[in-house]
Amino acid sequence: MQLTARIPALRREAGVSLIEVLVALVIAVVGLLGLVGIQARAQISEFESYQRTQALVLLNEMVDRMSFNRVPDALGYVTGWKCYIVTTNTTNGSPAFGTGYDTTQLTCRDAAITGAAKTRADADIVAWNNLLLGAGETKGGSNVGGLLGARGCITRDGSTGTLKVSVAWQGMAPTVAPADTCGKSSYGTNDALRRVVSTEFVVPVLTSVAP
Repeated sequence: MQLTARIPALRREAGVSLIEVLVALVIAVVGLLGLVGIQARAQISEFESYQRTQALVLLNEMVDRMSFNRVPDALGYVTGWKCYIVTTNTTNGSPAFGTGYDTTQLTCRDAAITGAAKTRADADIVAWNNLLLGAGETKGGSNVGGLLGARGCITRDGSTGTLKVSVAWQGMAPTVAPADTCGKSSYGTNDALRRVVSTEFVVPVLTSVAP
């Protein structure tokens, strides 16, 4: 009878040990899945940060180009900036250089501008459009640099003369739709995927007046 009584006890102890092992395995799997999720989010955040850095580089690139196109006309007016104003529809943020832009129209936006100012602007526009399309880094003859679906908008406030350059691209996860309309509705139905960085500046229009 003693031998018979001990067998069930041993079986119960073995069963409890197996359950403990299964519980430990479940906890370990849940923990590993959590680590995988954290790592994935960290990679997305890192990529988003990299994209924003690239966008700021592209933004400053065009600001510098516009600022240095200071060729005056016959009356002494600096007019080169007129060549770059591509975004005429500020409500929808279009058109915009970069993704989807007609490359046959990569020229000064103001037909009245001629000479050195136009020549320099034409070169600037082509160069910036190529950078938006990832020409800053190539592999096997293909553009691999730049941003995802990059678009560059340039506008001017007629009342203040303030020029605004914006760079838009597609993010990896929805956040909040930006107030700047550059590239609006260009990245699917969820505008919260759109990212934008922008800056405003003023290019002097007149040369110095002789006393």
